[in-house]
Amino acid sequence: MVLFQKNFESSKLKAKFNFNMKILETERLYLREFRLSDVERMSQIHLEEETMRYIGKGGIRNTEQTRRGIEYFIKNQKENGFTLWAVIEKESDTLIGHCGFEYLQDRSDIELCYLLSKDYWGKGYATEISKETLKYGFEKLKLKRIVAMTYPENQSSINVLEKLGMKPEGEKEFFGIKFLFFSMIKL
Repeated sequence: MVLFQKNFESSKLKAKFNFNMKILETERLYLREFRLSDVERMSQIHLEEETMRYIGKGGIRNTEQTRRGIEYFIKNQKENGFTLWAVIEKESDTLIGHCGFEYLQDRSDIELCYLLSKDYWGKGYATEISKETLKYGFEKLKLKRIVAMTYPENQSSINVLEKLGMKPEGEKEFFGIKFLFFSMIKL
């Protein structure tokens, strides 16, 4: 009896602190919270020059920058109830990037962000996970407006944002760089 009770309490504790909990799920992907054990895999992705060219200020990130980023995502989840989450391909159970929400630097809007390793481009994954993430933002988080930014020369990302139904709002400058700005409002 004591063994059963101990296992039951342990399973309740694991359920309460389940870092594998899925935030949302699509046919081929799911989002979960980041954990520090993801640093190595995300560092590999952050070293892909082609993948990182259109992220933030552009350019690769080292392992320490990746670790700080993941710590920031974990903190944001606790403080805001949203952040950038790990994108996992179901078939291979592989971490392939991130998707989720961030406040803009001036906190004027909440931005949809996504990044996928170049090895997973061309499969419709960015559209698939972003569509469900937008739905989650409007339905679960009760957001009224969600924005997205992309470099003007990043036609693939522009295509994703248009497929999602996001509306262009022109150019805005962040980090000293001009970005195309898109938005979606919950009606």
